[in-house]
Formats: sequence, structure tokens, C-alpha cells
Amino acid sequence: MSNNKSILATNTVSNAEMSNFSQGQGDQGIPRRRTSGTPHKQFRRLTPEKSALHFTGQAQRLRKRAISGWKLTSWLEKQLLEVVDFFYTTWPQPFPGKERLKQCKIVSHRGEHDNKTVFENTIAAFERVRKAGVWGIEFDVRWTKDLQPVVFHDKTLQRVFKSDIQINKVTLAELKKRCNLIPSLSEVIQKYGKILHLMVEIKEEEYPDPVYQNNVLKDLFDPLTPQIDFHLISLRPEMFSLINFAPSSTFLPCARLNVKRLSRQALLKNYRGITGHYFLIIDTILKNHHKQNQCVGTGFIGSKNCLFRELNRGVNWIFSNNAVELQNICNSLLEPESVLRDQ
Repeated sequence: MSNNKSILATNTVSNAEMSNFSQGQGDQGIPRRRTSGTPHKQFRRLTPEKSALHFTGQAQRLRKRAISGWKLTSWLEKQLLEVVDFFYTTWPQPFPGKERLKQCKIVSHRGEHDNKTVFENTIAAFERVRKAGVWGIEFDVRWTKDLQPVVFHDKTLQRVFKSDIQINKVTLAELKKRCNLIPSLSEVIQKYGKILHLMVEIKEEEYPDPVYQNNVLKDLFDPLTPQIDFHLISLRPEMFSLINFAPSSTFLPCARLNVKRLSRQALLKNYRGITGHYFLIIDTILKNHHKQNQCVGTGFIGSKNCLFRELNRGVNWIFSNNAVELQNICNSLLEPESVLRDQ
């Protein structure tokens, strides 16, 4: 799953509309954090109840218009997500109950990392997750020049490791020599298969030899059971057409503003379900998938209140950049004294 990138759709939001949005003007305007990170004063003036009415009335309209085909610039998307996260972080939610906490399946997005001392999609990041007792990890797969799958998100190493190396332009041996922190898919499966649930994102890229690449994946995943031990995710579900080593019931489209379209596709093709941002996976979509015995994963959950909301809605998988923190919250609330206090 990707985090805070620009979204592709059909129409474009103008600079004037973005300005109105950020200032809380117009019928779609909602208060946001200022660039300094200080919460908007309007939130401070409102009671929780009035904040809820203000937010749900205006943000729900924004959500409907966005799902209908807006194109959001990365700046506007970031502002929207900041407001959404701030609101749901501060809006108290009822205690979901002991059983839901016990069944909570948290998925660490690229492992527990800060990209300073521990880097995303590395063994060190995944090991932190394992030690904390988190249910699963989400990671990305790309192919090297010699068609070996490695665990890395971007096409190049620039953002994470400040290197201009392009994954598909070097062999696995060359990549390991120049950056040995990047694990191969084989390493991750051998170390964490059947220990952590693996949510494997198939990136949009060319498959020069799909038959060979499928055989490579088939051999690597052979010790694991689809659905039980792993699922395959993609922002571009058309990539699933290149995958034949696993049944379609292993596939999970990852939605952005195309939630409705991907939801229909998942239902029609009998995929395992759908994943997407918790603000855009509305209750109707959630119920439709549950009626067909499919599952739903939402991200990126970063607070106790937001966690409680998703558990109360019946979301199956909780994707998070703060998975260890959320797991610690669950563990603390499952202690006898905490459970009694919160009921």
C-alpha cells in the first residue's frame, strides 16, 4: 500500500478550490492543520459533538465528490488526510470489547521503521514487528535485472538510501553488493513465513518473462498456504492477470479514490476482498464485501480512537505505520484490570 501520494482520477481541482478548501470556505471546505502542524483553531472552539457534525457534514460531501472522480494534487491529498487523521484521532470511540481486541489483526506497513536508524522493508524493520507480536507485515516486491524478486517499494534507491540505483537495472548480486540491507523475497519468506502473515504488494512494472517469474514465485511461496499465510495486494489489479501461481481468492485490490470500481471488481471476480484508506472504505462497501464472505483491510490507522472505530465497524485487517504502538495498546487493554476499567 502506498502512503500520501497523488491520486489518479478524472477531473482536476483548481488552485482556487484548493485555497477555499484549506481555508474552510465553500460547501466542501473543512478546517485543516496549518503548515506549522498546529491544529486549526476552529477545532479548538468546537465541542466534540459540534466538531463531529461539522466534519461529517462537510467532509462526507468532499469524500463523495472525490470518489466520484476528482483528481487531487499531492498537496491537497496530504491536507485532506491530515484533517481526517486529526479528527479521528481526537474523536472518542466506544471500547470495542475484549473479543474484538483479541481478534485484532494488525499489519505493519513496510515494517516498523523511521528510515533513519531502521529502514522500511528491511529485516530489521520486520524483526521489530515480530518481537512485538504484531499479526502481519505488508511489503513490496520488485524484480532485478536477472529476474530475482526483492523486497523494496520504489523503482530506485534514491528516497530511502540516497542512491540512484534502479532495481531492474542491476542483478541481485550487484544490488546486494551495493546495498545489502535490501532483502530478497526468498530471505523474507524463509525468515517470516508461517510466523507473520505476509501481505505482499505486487508493484506495477513490466514482467519480461511472466512464465519464468511465475515459476520463481511459485517455488518461493510453495511452503505457504494462500489466504492462510499470505495475500497478494496491488494498486493496479490488472497486475493480477500476470499471476497464476496463486488462486484469485488470494488477491486484494488496494483502492485509492477508485474504491467503488475496485470494490465491484473484487466482488465480481471473487477476490479475497479489498483494502483502502479507512475514510474512503465506507460502511456500505464494508457490508457488501462481508455479505460475500470477503474481507476488508483499512489503513493507515495511527491512534487508539481510530483503531477502536475500525474494530467496531468490523474491519478485518488494520494496516498501520505504527503497528507496534497499536499492538501495545491492544495488549494493555487485554490485561484484566484494563478491560474492566474500559468497559
